[in-house]
Amino acid sequence: MTRIILLMFLTTALASEDGLSLTLSANDKPVMYLCESIAKQCKAGLIVETDVTARMSAKVSIQAKKLSWQDVSKFFAETYDLQIEKSGDFLVVSSMELKRSENLKMNIYNPSLLNCVIDAYPGPLLHISEPGSDGGNLMTEIVMEEMIDVEGLIDLFDVFLDDMEFEAQEVNGLVHVLSDDVIHAQIKRLVDNVEEQVVRQIACRIYDVSDKAEAIHKTVLDARSWKALRARNCIGNFTVLDTSRNHFYAGESLDYLSDVDLVGDDYDPVISRITTGLVVDVSAQMTADGIVMNIRAVDCGDVLVKEDPVLDASKREITKRQDISVKSSSLQDARLVPFNGAAILRLGKKTYALECLGQLPKPMQSIK
Repeated sequence: MTRIILLMFLTTALASEDGLSLTLSANDKPVMYLCESIAKQCKAGLIVETDVTARMSAKVSIQAKKLSWQDVSKFFAETYDLQIEKSGDFLVVSSMELKRSENLKMNIYNPSLLNCVIDAYPGPLLHISEPGSDGGNLMTEIVMEEMIDVEGLIDLFDVFLDDMEFEAQEVNGLVHVLSDDVIHAQIKRLVDNVEEQVVRQIACRIYDVSDKAEAIHKTVLDARSWKALRARNCIGNFTVLDTSRNHFYAGESLDYLSDVDLVGDDYDPVISRITTGLVVDVSAQMTADGIVMNIRAVDCGDVLVKEDPVLDASKREITKRQDISVKSSSLQDARLVPFNGAAILRLGKKTYALECLGQLPKPMQSIK
């Protein structure tokens, strides 16, 4: 690029920035006059790039003393979009726009990596009622929050980077941002904050691995060991949100005659209900090392039935009253389960595996 050398003072090198005190004094003078004054104070030559010579004719009035080099640079940058820098024995005046273009970098952002999405399984029907009642608790389906798309990410950048200069456009589902390091650093802080707030899903699957219990010697299996186990007997699945809680239930309810109210030669039955099966309740927290699973599990299996005859006033048996008891095993523990690994749950004679499918997102930023 052609340069116009206006002044040259080769006898002394530029004064150092440390301790430099400058004066800007002009009364309806062109910007060129201020640049020449600064060059004289620095005992330096002056170089003005040809693409900014038109700006040199703008009139300025200013009276300021004891200014630092940073103060002077900021004044020219903000007022005239000019950069003043020292280069050897010269003071060089150039366009801030040109300087910015030299420092521009293209970063590519993939909004899909902000969303760790797994198929949303419906919550289970948990129907464990108190004897004599007919209550139940239906867990609603867990649905992923609205995903961040390309337009949403660009709008987010526009709001967050208000009054900052950058170019953002969509290319094949990715967001290309052209800007300098300062603005990219701002974007990184924004992205880090967004990634921390994105709600992620963990798919949990329950397997009955009682037939493989003797081959399992750990309470948790990493993804490789879990895959090698080749578990096939999946008895159910559910989804839990990161930092949230959900449960799984598989079993059956049994209504039985627990007592009778005698009314003459007849009776009114008293029906009670008992529920058996497996209940697994978990809360989850994603970490860099895996998923912390706080697990509570109950397995109600063996049902013991004892029948007693019910006699009327004539000592005649009219029915049988059932005395029901259930043998159960329970577990409560916290496990750090590797991503796509499994926690082993031993409940009495049964052994179950709780598979945890999930992953932290990859960094969404790349540099081109």
